[in-house]
Amino acid sequence: MGLSLTTSNMFKENKINVNKTLVELDSVDVGEGIQTWNWDTNETETTLVTEVNKYVAEESEVFYLRCGENVVSLTAFHKVPFYIDGEKQELPISEVDGEAPGLSVITTTGIGGCVVQNTGEHTNNTDVVTIKTEAGYYFSNNILLCD
Repeated sequence: MGLSLTTSNMFKENKINVNKTLVELDSVDVGEGIQTWNWDTNETETTLVTEVNKYVAEESEVFYLRCGENVVSLTAFHKVPFYIDGEKQELPISEVDGEAPGLSVITTTGIGGCVVQNTGEHTNNTDVVTIKTEAGYYFSNNILLCD
């Protein structure tokens, strides 16, 4: 299960894409439509949230995933659908070489180069929100993540 962290001060910048608007992740409910990616058409689409969970995170390193102006904070465990030298791989963010030249992610505007940065911080009894979708993916701060 991926961890999208939004409910503590550490992760307050993370938002989820509902249509073309960014909203607080903890405000999204089961049955609500959110923006995701269709791998068959390579386009964004709306899919339904099937599950929302709120709990305290395991102790974990915190990473930033940056693509242009878009930035999302994730725990070391969160999987992301990266393209590495053109090949799609779903990897925990902690297993990715942060500045590899062939590294990219899917954004709401297409595929773009990205950088993974270890913040040097750790979760510490941080409240988290996780969601599941019909598609298995969702956009947070315009960057596609695995749910």
